[in-house]
Amino acid sequence: MGTLARIAEKTKRLKFGPSVLIPSYRHPMAQASAIATLEQLAPGRLMIGFGTGFTGRAGMGKKPLSLANMRTHIAQVKALLRGEVADIDGGLA
Repeated sequence: MGTLARIAEKTKRLKFGPSVLIPSYRHPMAQASAIATLEQLAPGRLMIGFGTGFTGRAGMGKKPLSLANMRTHIAQVKALLRGEVADIDGGLA
């Protein structure tokens, strides 16, 4: 997300985002941390979307994530962004 940080620093009104985030590519804590950093650099301008990874996962011979897995991941990231404790893989984060 280094490029996005530069965009945030060099612009004042532009809304931007990382395209679509795939939950299975990054741990919820890592995603929440990156999102929080970018939001600090550009308050209210960050646009985030999550996807199942259909195309990328198919290229690795894997099925896309289920809707249940997507909901869980998004709920974990949102909780972490609110400063709450989240249950991740049976442990607290």
